[in-house]
Amino acid sequence: MACTSSVPIVLTTLFATSVTLIGCYSGPGIEQLKVKAAADLTCNQLTLNQLANCMYAADGCGRKDVYLSPYCMGQWISPLDRAAFELSCPREQLSAQFISDLSVGVSGCDKKAVYIIGAQGNWIMNSVSDKDQSKSH
Repeated sequence: MACTSSVPIVLTTLFATSVTLIGCYSGPGIEQLKVKAAADLTCNQLTLNQLANCMYAADGCGRKDVYLSPYCMGQWISPLDRAAFELSCPREQLSAQFISDLSVGVSGCDKKAVYIIGAQGNWIMNSVSDKDQSKSH
């Protein structure tokens, strides 16, 4: 990935948390993202990988999440925040997987869902399946 006007970030340490950033960052709020991702994943060492403009994947301590900053304003949201309620599954048991610039897969508690980015810059469940639906009756 070539960085034009932004500064490539390689390794940053924040509050005894080691965060490796892969990609370029050119918007506000990266410090907030580091703190939020470390807290959400309950992990002191994580990697942030830029997926798209204002979208990062966080990976650490065996857990994964995806964060979006709507309109690149620096407030970071994860589909797991909403999925915990919609899938009736504790956030700690959920994992997010990047699918495309507009969609993320969420899995946990024997359920899977696809979340897409809505017009307001929020995550919206697009489809859901659970283990019970795949059993034959």
